[in-house]
Amino acid sequence: LSVAPSVAAVSGVLGLVGGTVGATVGTKVVSLSSANSNGGISVHWVRQIPSLHAVVFLPGWLPDHHGDGGEIVSCGDEAVRAVGAYGDIGLAVWDETKMRELGKAMVASLPNLATELSQQVASRIMPRALHLTTLWPGKLDHTSIVDAPWAMLRGTTDSSAAQILVDAIVNSQMAGTRPLTLVGIGLGARLIFNALLLLCTSTTSNIDENRGLVENVVFLGAAIPTGWMQQWRAVRSVVPGRFINCYCPTDSLLRVASHAELLETPSEPAGLMPIILGTSPEVSGDEIENHDVTSLNNFMVRTLLDYQSPGVLQAIFNLLKL
Repeated sequence: LSVAPSVAAVSGVLGLVGGTVGATVGTKVVSLSSANSNGGISVHWVRQIPSLHAVVFLPGWLPDHHGDGGEIVSCGDEAVRAVGAYGDIGLAVWDETKMRELGKAMVASLPNLATELSQQVASRIMPRALHLTTLWPGKLDHTSIVDAPWAMLRGTTDSSAAQILVDAIVNSQMAGTRPLTLVGIGLGARLIFNALLLLCTSTTSNIDENRGLVENVVFLGAAIPTGWMQQWRAVRSVVPGRFINCYCPTDSLLRVASHAELLETPSEPAGLMPIILGTSPEVSGDEIENHDVTSLNNFMVRTLLDYQSPGVLQAIFNLLKL
């Protein structure tokens, strides 16, 4: 594995962080690329302080700020509020144009999902394919605006971006030799999952070396099929610390965005339900922590977009005691 990083410093201050942090967010952008893959990943270090730990967020989409850079400010502010005063904070973007397009498409699809909550009971008692094709025919037509940007971003998530991310992790380009926590939302969680899976498919001698390169993992609304049990066990084995899956069973946006894969894979995404690897979810060290984050103190998660709403990420981190 090899990485040829180039570093571009972006001068100036991007924004002020409110809340209890009260710090200014400046940013340096580190561009990661790989000889093994096309494209690249830009890591916006929204906070760099003398620290023994680094936290990198992969948001899965970018909110629409008309290309003025405000999306980095928005995501960076929420990340700093969530982490607090502890650790360097990075925001990883792997296909900026497609991430913006997906963010716009998801927002535009929300009005057509207004009746989904009334259909949750039906979705649990009817076969999945029947539910999607009979109860949602018009809805799937209306939300087809999500299909193309979701599928295109998922394509790079499953291929080139995953290779670049794992190269950066192995070659200490993400956090050096410090403990690294990765936080992924939606397709960002899927990118982390794919990178960890690549760590598991190295030669046998390297697998032990790769264990611990990522200390903790947090998934929010993960767009990863729950039925991939062998893969889930594999990625869990290379993360020695906490492996957390935060989900919302009523996330109609994630369900609709994943409908094509739902018809092919007999399992819903992890962002809708817990992941149980063994016979007991209470087994520490070998299992995945699952948290239903539908209802938080003063906040509610209803769809994938809510994970980037002001204050939600901080409320989730408080719940998880991170």
